[in-house]
Amino acid sequence: MTDTTDNELPDDFEFSPGETDSEIIASAYNAMLCAESFDYGMCSRNDRKMIDDIREWSLKLIHNSLKNIYEANINSEA
Repeated sequence: MTDTTDNELPDDFEFSPGETDSEIIASAYNAMLCAESFDYGMCSRNDRKMIDDIREWSLKLIHNSLKNIYEANINSEA
C-alpha cells in the first residue's frame, strides 16, 4: 500500500469518471423536468422538436437504466 499524506495521491492513481445507472436516471429525470418548464404552445417548431427529443431520449435512458438495475437485482437473488 502506498502511503499518502494530506491531499497527495499515489503516482499510479488514475481517476476515471463513471456514470452509474442511478446518475443516468437522475440526469434524465432532470432533463424531463426542464423540458416540461417550456410553454410548448408558444415554442417554435424547432423548439418543439427539441423538447420532444429530450422527452424521448430521457425516457429511453430511464428505461434502460431501470432495466439494468432490475436485471442486476433479480439475477443476484436467483
